[in-house]
Amino acid sequence: MKKASTPKSEQPTSIRKKRLILDKSADLFYRKGYRSTSMRDIARACHFEAANIYHYFSSKEQILYEVFREAAEHTLSVIENLEYSPEMSPGERLRCFVKRHFETPEPGTKPYYMMFDMELKNLLPRHRRKIIEMRDEYDKILRKIIQDGLDDGTFVTNDVKLAGYAIASIIVRSRLWFSPIGRLSAEEVAQFMSNFASNALRKSTKDKPI
Repeated sequence: MKKASTPKSEQPTSIRKKRLILDKSADLFYRKGYRSTSMRDIARACHFEAANIYHYFSSKEQILYEVFREAAEHTLSVIENLEYSPEMSPGERLRCFVKRHFETPEPGTKPYYMMFDMELKNLLPRHRRKIIEMRDEYDKILRKIIQDGLDDGTFVTNDVKLAGYAIASIIVRSRLWFSPIGRLSAEEVAQFMSNFASNALRKSTKDKPI
């Protein structure tokens, strides 16, 4: 049974402050860019003195790394059991894969997705490797679902890797424009996108080049 999360008001002050720093930093990195955002900017957004941030993070780079790491770990945690799930068909696993991105949004969703390709280069090599390893694990899970569907005849594709990239791109773009106060609910968007991805793989990709 999943342990209930502690309400923010009941969390230790240090945890709340660290959460605030990560959220505000992600927003600033997204709007201004990592290099154009200073520790002073982050402190001002949090209503702290700049020196206070160093009680929680050793550098701006560490903050960027934590933003990426937290979001990547969360995403993996909600889809990792879909790599091997014999009680579900590949089609069901793919629908769950897409829907879970909308049902359990991670902190800093939009900034994370927008920053990933642009700001990954600003991480230290050891941090960059760790984030890329998690990204590769994500891709491996999605490709395993597609390959299983290909093996049992559920899906038709001549390029599993490209199909995985296409589905991941659909998810990313959907998460960027989706608004909880928009015309469609998260459940409705998730259902549409999961059906769209599943139906696309049921059609042959062996068309003539454009």
